[in-house]
Amino acid sequence: MRSLLEVIRLNLTMVVCSALLILGVRITQIGFPYVAPQGSVINIFTLTIPSLLLTVLPVAAPVSRTSYSRIIARFVIPAGVCLSIAAFTVYMFFVQSTGISYAQLAVTYTLVYGGIVVGFLTRRGRLTALLGLTTATVVTLLLPSIPLASQLFRLTWLAQPLDYAIIWLAVAAWLAVVLVIWRFFPPEQPLSTGASPPVP
Repeated sequence: MRSLLEVIRLNLTMVVCSALLILGVRITQIGFPYVAPQGSVINIFTLTIPSLLLTVLPVAAPVSRTSYSRIIARFVIPAGVCLSIAAFTVYMFFVQSTGISYAQLAVTYTLVYGGIVVGFLTRRGRLTALLGLTTATVVTLLLPSIPLASQLFRLTWLAQPLDYAIIWLAVAAWLAVVLVIWRFFPPEQPLSTGASPPVP
């Protein structure tokens, strides 16, 4: 049950994020946040691979006594909404400074970074967030060096290190805000001895 809950939270977070991001960009009528090949790499590295890993590497941990709907909502809404805001901010910044094509590349990196961190956050704890950030760094540094990835997914290096720093700042700000929200409104309540399982 724990693994299923983690997969649901991961997928709904990215769905909410993408939907709000696309809506925001379409309202501004400035292009589209990413092209189809970039959307594929986002889905592969933020949904497909993490979902498989969460499923085949389950954790023997009980689900808290909070209802399932509340557990999901308190995780998905802060993480998804805040990540969409971070990605939208990155998009608008780079659209104004470098153009739509480069902004789409920047958003792709932002969502891959953020999505990988979300996958780790479903396992909870600050250590998992740190591991997520580290994994995201390695993945996005290696991908553009693979010719096939560059050709199929239109994923190339960013023009300068400062652009990576801007994206990391956006992701770090998103993570900090989400962790603060969860501190006051935790997705799950600790289990007490003999507590009954959560209700839907």
